Formats: sequence, C-alpha cells, structure tokens
Amino acid sequence: MAASSPVPVTTEPYLRGAEGSPVAWSEALAALAGCDWCWLSTTSRDGAPHTVPILAVVTGGFPHFATGSGTRKTAHLGVEPRCVLAAQAPDLHLVIEGVAERVGDEAMLEAVSLAHLDRHGWETEVRDGALHAPEGAPTAGPPPYPVYRISPTRAFAFPAGPGHVPTRWRF
Repeated sequence: MAASSPVPVTTEPYLRGAEGSPVAWSEALAALAGCDWCWLSTTSRDGAPHTVPILAVVTGGFPHFATGSGTRKTAHLGVEPRCVLAAQAPDLHLVIEGVAERVGDEAMLEAVSLAHLDRHGWETEVRDGALHAPEGAPTAGPPPYPVYRISPTRAFAFPAGPGHVPTRWRF
C-alpha cells in the first residue's frame, strides 16, 4: 500500500525574529530532488552513529534511497529505523529526521528506479523486491539494493540566501 505524501502539521520559523518567510515544504522537497549527494545518519543498537554519503530521490512526496543489503546502514535500520537525511542544495540546506521503512510495493520500486535513472543516471531493474544493477555506489555494496522510504517526523531548512528564514516542520 502506497503512503500518501507527508504533510507538515506545523511550519514555523526556526529562529524567532528573523526577517523573511518560512520555506514551503514543497520547495524543500524540490530542492532535495535536485541534490546530487545526501548524507544518511543511522545508529547501531548501542547508539553509535554512522554517517555515509548516499544518492536519494524524491518519489511520491517522500525521500527514498537504496543501499546494499549487507551494509552497516541496512543493519542499523533493521534495529533502529529512525535516521537523519541531510542535503545541501544550492540555496537551501536540509535536515530531515524520520523513520526509514523498506519499500516492497512493485510500482513504487519501479518509480524509484526511474527516478534514480533520471536524476543520477543510475540504471537499475526491479527484481525480487529490490533494485539490481551491475554497479552501485561504494557505500551501497553489491546488489541487491533494498529501497527505503523516509517518513519525516521533523525537518529543518537553512536558506543559503535571502528571502526565507530557517524553517522547522513537524509531521
């Protein structure tokens, strides 16, 4: 079953008294969709942090990423699904806190596969509930590549230019 796009319960300036307007969530997702690289932070069972660069895409209004089934981040997400995705777009820095859930829906996997091809030039095929490709990123390991959707719980935007103020969303 496909989840509907996340809608913030609140959108508010993160720094009181700053001049400008909060960033719209749709603007943040568009910025994320244009990023070449993101950073994913997970934690181990004992709370040790682990941060690695990943390729992320936005599909169906949610951030998605794929990773090798034998990686530390996959093992961490199996124990503690809470994670943080950080990205730097030209005009906006984003931090998205949320819960990663493995995607099993065939139509969504196809959409993520196409989004990776369109955004990153990474050609994959959907097979056995995961992405498969002859090549993966060094942090992804060998195939298969399970796909995860991040359902945001809280997010922050830090504009790199004028017009907007640092923004916090709660979901």
